[in-house]
Amino acid sequence: MCIKLLTIMHKVRENVTWKNVGNSVVLLNLTDSAYYVLNESASIAFRGVLDGQSTEQIAENFSKEFDCTPTQAKADVAEIMQYLAEEKLLKEAEQ
Repeated sequence: MCIKLLTIMHKVRENVTWKNVGNSVVLLNLTDSAYYVLNESASIAFRGVLDGQSTEQIAENFSKEFDCTPTQAKADVAEIMQYLAEEKLLKEAEQ
């Protein structure tokens, strides 16, 4: 499977607010009042988005933080980003 992440940038949708709670991030979708508690890895990815990192940069951080291969890190980040986008919490940033 080929995972293409390189320079994709995401941003948090305007209808989403968040709060850091320990190692997790809690998200609230203001449109439908749904809330989400992200696990540690998803929280790291979300914080990377907040810091303006590309998906490639987030995957590099994953590889170091979780001592996994770059291929596994890219797959994990792609899965997290896809989920957050499907839940309408993130969108691709205009470049």
